[in-house]
Amino acid sequence: MWHSSIEVQEAEDWVTVCVHHQPYMRYRPDDGLAQRLAIVQLHALGMANQEGLAAAFRVHVNSVYNAVSLFRTAGSRGLCPRSLGPQRAWKVNSVRRGKILAVVF
Repeated sequence: MWHSSIEVQEAEDWVTVCVHHQPYMRYRPDDGLAQRLAIVQLHALGMANQEGLAAAFRVHVNSVYNAVSLFRTAGSRGLCPRSLGPQRAWKVNSVRRGKILAVVF
């Protein structure tokens, strides 16, 4: 059986992650990136398996698996939330503007 020495203490303003009763990391409760970073670092250091981390952080084991996998393939950049939608500005040139106006009128 896996014995986890990780505690996640939640307060109103801060979440404190303790390992062997010693503070390891603090972050704001709404900072999902910091939480994912703590999870992957603790996993990389062999402090707990994915199931133990999921239990300590009160997240689904799939969330831990996804964070670990993203970190392995893309590093810390992989943990950043991806923006949805177009990645570039839309270009409305004169030809497209003409087509749009022809449809509208």
